[in-house]
Amino acid sequence: YRSTELQDNGYTYDYLSPDLLKADGVYFDEETKTVELAGYKALVLYQDWMDVDGAKLILDWAKKGLKVVIMEGAAQRTPFNDGKDAELDQVIAELKALPNVRTAEIYSESEDFNYAKPMPDGYDDGLYDALQELGVRPYTEYIEPNHQLLSQTREDEDGNRYLYAYNYCPN
Repeated sequence: YRSTELQDNGYTYDYLSPDLLKADGVYFDEETKTVELAGYKALVLYQDWMDVDGAKLILDWAKKGLKVVIMEGAAQRTPFNDGKDAELDQVIAELKALPNVRTAEIYSESEDFNYAKPMPDGYDDGLYDALQELGVRPYTEYIEPNHQLLSQTREDEDGNRYLYAYNYCPN
């Protein structure tokens, strides 16, 4: 994700492959509505490719309550020349029709926009608003955007939560 808006508002995030969702020990907890063991409250799809099996797993979890935001232009093709783009389109269309799924627009997108290429000034999008609309709040939330702190939360096996705050501003 190429914007600092989420971290400026207390969200933390990881980059993961759909294959990770199929790894041993990874599951959707229907009680907490989180992807475990990481505690993800939502998944954000932003790359233009996604394999069909990963999309089907996300669809299955979304039907059980997982909140999903799909960035404009995401999940439009499979990563292989496997002839499954139409099947992926059907899965994504079904996913987008669910009440706990949003599509986030990229406002500053131009005709030659390529999400994978660096943009020196970043870009503006609707991801933060989509997460808020879905009720997905960060574990550590700031009253106003903070451009100097990064936070991480961790929970141990006894249920104790720890907050780590990193001040990356030189002032």
